[in-house]
Amino acid sequence: MVTMGKCKHFRVCEVDDPNLTEGDLCILHSTDPYKSRMSFTKALDAHRQREHGASNFGRMVFPDLMDFTQNTFNERADFSWTEFMNGSNFDGATFAKGANFARSKFTEDVNFQRTTFAETAWFNRAVFTGNATFWDSTFSRVHFTGTKFEGSAEFCAVQFLGVARFGETEFRGEANFSDSHFADVAFFPHLIFSAPVLFSSVRFGNGVIFNSVIFMKNAEFSNAVFHNECEFAAVDFAEEAVFTGASFLERTIFSGGNGNSVFLGETNFEKVISTDEALRFVQVDLSRCRFLGADVRKIQFIGVKWSIIGDRDGICDELACEPNQWAYVEDIYRQLKQNYENRRDFERAGHFHVGEKEMRLRNTETRVDLRVLLSLYKLLAMYGESYRQPLLWFLGLWLYTSLLVLVGGLVVKDGTNVVPLSTTSLSDFGWAFLYGLQTIFHLNGKEFTPQGFGWVVHMLASILGPVLVALAGFALRQRLKR
Repeated sequence: MVTMGKCKHFRVCEVDDPNLTEGDLCILHSTDPYKSRMSFTKALDAHRQREHGASNFGRMVFPDLMDFTQNTFNERADFSWTEFMNGSNFDGATFAKGANFARSKFTEDVNFQRTTFAETAWFNRAVFTGNATFWDSTFSRVHFTGTKFEGSAEFCAVQFLGVARFGETEFRGEANFSDSHFADVAFFPHLIFSAPVLFSSVRFGNGVIFNSVIFMKNAEFSNAVFHNECEFAAVDFAEEAVFTGASFLERTIFSGGNGNSVFLGETNFEKVISTDEALRFVQVDLSRCRFLGADVRKIQFIGVKWSIIGDRDGICDELACEPNQWAYVEDIYRQLKQNYENRRDFERAGHFHVGEKEMRLRNTETRVDLRVLLSLYKLLAMYGESYRQPLLWFLGLWLYTSLLVLVGGLVVKDGTNVVPLSTTSLSDFGWAFLYGLQTIFHLNGKEFTPQGFGWVVHMLASILGPVLVALAGFALRQRLKR
C-alpha cells in the first residue's frame, strides 16, 4: 500500500496533501519547470496567509518572476535554498528581522534596489546567474561568503552599516561598488574579480581587507577614501589599477613579498592624498606606477622595485609624461629624494637626485645658462652622484696633460742644468707623468717648465684637476655618509 503524507519540506510549507507520496515535494517545492503556475500561485497565497508563512520560503522553487516590491518582512525572512527560475524583484522591500538567502539560486536578473536589511543578511553560497542589482540599499550586516555572481553585481550607493564579508566570492561579471559607504570593516579575502571592478568614490570608514585577491581586469578606486587599518596583502592587479585622487587618511598597506608584484599592469596613484606615512608599499613592484601630483614625501616605501632608467632607479612618470609635465616629474623626484634621505637611504636618494636634475635639464623653460651648467655637471660627475666618473676624467686629464706637454716641449731642472725631455725616452715619460701629478695637485717638487702651448695645458690642468678630485670626493661622501 502506498503511504500518503506530507511534503518533504513540511516544516516550511506545512502541506499535508493526501495526494502526495511520503517524501514527495509539494507544488511550492517542486523543481518541475512546467508545474502549474495557477496551482503554484494558489498554494503560495495560502502559505503566506499562515502564521509564519509570510516570511518562510525555504527551498521553494518560484517558476515565474516573483514580485516582492515594497514588501515588509516583520519576521526573519527565510529564502535559503530557494530558486527563482525567472527573476525576482525586491525593490523597496524591508527586512526588519534579518534575511537568509543562503544557497539560493537566482536564475535570471534580480532587483534589490532601495532594499533595507535592518539586521543581518546572509547570501552565503548563493548563485546569481543573471544580473544582481543592490543600488541604494542598506545593510546592517551582510555575508556574501562563497557567493557566485555570474552576471554583473551592482552595489552602487549602498550603505554597509555593519561588517560586510565577501570572502571567497566569485565576481565573473562586472562588479560596481561606486559611491558606497562601508561604515564598519569590509572583508574581501580569497576571491577573484574576473571582470572590471569599480570602487570609485567608495568610503571605507573602518578599514578594508583585500587578502589574496586577484583583479583580472581593470580595477578602479579613484577618489576612494580609506580610513583606519586598510590592507592589500598578496593582491595582484593583472591589468590597469586606478587610484587617482584617493585619500589614505590612516594606515593603508600594499604588500607583496618575494615574487609578488601586486601591480602587474599600469597603475595610477596620481593626485592621491596621504597623511604622514598612512600609505605604505612593502615589497611591491612600482615600475609601472604613476604618482604625478601626489605628495610622495608622506608615503613609505620599503623594499619596492622602481623602473630602471639607464643604470638608476626611476619612476614610470618619467617614461610616460609629456614634455609639458617635466616640471611636475622633477617635483616628484625631489620629494622622493627627500623621502629616502629622511630614512638615511642615501644611495637611492642619489638615484632620485639624478632624476630631478635630468628633468630640469630637459625642461625647455630652464634658463640656457643653467642648462649648460647642468650638462657639464652631468658630464663630469652625474650631478654629483658618481665618484667613478670624475676619477676617470682625472685619469684622462693626467694622461692628457703629461703626454701633450711632453710633445709640446717640457724641460726639467737637474741641478744647475736644464734638460729637455724627449718622447723617445721611456724614463722621460715617467718624468712627464710626475709633472702631470704635480700640476694637478699643485705640489712642489721637481722643477718642470712647459714650453710653447704647454703653458695652456698646464693652466687648464691646474684648474680642472682640483675640481675633479673635489667632485669625486663629494660623490664618495654622499655614498658613505651616515
